[in-house]
Amino acid sequence: MKKRIFYGVIIFTLAALIALDVSLVLAEEANSNSTEETEAVAQQLGATESAINNASTDQTETVETSGTLIEIGNTTADSTTVIVRTTEEGVTSDQTVQVDLSGTGATTLTDNEGGKSDLSDWIAGDNLNLTVTKNKNSGEITAKKVRNRAFRNFQKGKNGWVTAIRSDSVNQCLGEMDVKWANNIFTLKVTEKTKMVAGLKNPACLADFKVGDRVRSRVEEDGDQNPATWNAKIIVVLRRGGALFMRVTRAIVPAEIVELPEDTTATTTTITVKILDNKFYQKNDVNNLIGKPGDLLMVDINEKTVLIRKFWGKALLGEFSEGDKVVIIGRLDDTTKHLVAKVIKNNSIQRLGVARHIGKVLSIDTNTGQIEVELPVSKKEYIIKLKSDTKILKGGQSIDLSDIQVGDKVRTRGTLNRWQKKVTADVVVDLTK
Repeated sequence: MKKRIFYGVIIFTLAALIALDVSLVLAEEANSNSTEETEAVAQQLGATESAINNASTDQTETVETSGTLIEIGNTTADSTTVIVRTTEEGVTSDQTVQVDLSGTGATTLTDNEGGKSDLSDWIAGDNLNLTVTKNKNSGEITAKKVRNRAFRNFQKGKNGWVTAIRSDSVNQCLGEMDVKWANNIFTLKVTEKTKMVAGLKNPACLADFKVGDRVRSRVEEDGDQNPATWNAKIIVVLRRGGALFMRVTRAIVPAEIVELPEDTTATTTTITVKILDNKFYQKNDVNNLIGKPGDLLMVDINEKTVLIRKFWGKALLGEFSEGDKVVIIGRLDDTTKHLVAKVIKNNSIQRLGVARHIGKVLSIDTNTGQIEVELPVSKKEYIIKLKSDTKILKGGQSIDLSDIQVGDKVRTRGTLNRWQKKVTADVVVDLTK
């Protein structure tokens, strides 16, 4: 009986040691994976792997909301954006809302009474009611109908360049302003009731305006039956020379990733993208502070930035790769001139199980299309298998397999077969400068 107990103890001890050894191996493997590959899993996204991999459209919902107009983009392009400050459940945030002015399935713009309105007549500070389509994945918001509660049907919008200013001899804040638009001159009568903004002067007075200012005004009939004279309700300076007073700092930017940092685990980092042709860009638009198609743009990512995949849920920066097509919703930092990203939607990422690896090239076989790589942390070796459509990039440019050298550091995105220690690559990026 004692021998049996003794043997039982030995067997139990060996089993425990084996289990411990296995757990250490698994822990090491998990540890290695955390530094060498990163991928989102279905549980994180709140859906099954099949639903995520096979999704073909975004989920949307129609939402009624209201807020204050903060910024207005280009008012003549087919597509533009407005920034609306909303407060929901005690949280105030600025929403970038797409407005379709093309005429086909376009956004309906109305005044307070429901009459047709024009975005060029609207002014920052107006109160809006909106019916929008909200993308549940990316958070993109497209306006179906916008009612401007601050713009009444008896009012008109008058825009143009100031040609003359006649201040009252007693009160310099009052008087008249002549404004030119399309070769016509109209006169704005400034009274105690007129609200004025001129750059940092808010409230401003007539003396704060200058000849040559580009202004936007909201006017009412003055009762003299003269179509060239109006009582001014609101006057704001949009532009003075090269200075934009009503700046558009928030934008939606379709782009292609040109450069990622080697360490994609940092909470705060910067990536470089190339701006792509897009519906929001109009040549010579003075409101465009972001850049034109083809320009390189630095994009800052912080702990508040939301990273998402094409159709469904969360993505990680470690899943991103140079060459990916993305859509960025963000705000321009006036100091750095970087776009601070609120949301980055990566349209090149959908399916799960695709990880990113960084390794040092040990050998290259151009005949079989394979690269042997050593992982930097675990020193494990694996093979990168290229497909016919695998992208090979360096510095944002396409290169050939023969351009990669032994000793180069490469980043690979692809599907890993752990047993064969082989990655079937979607993208290979040579990080060597």
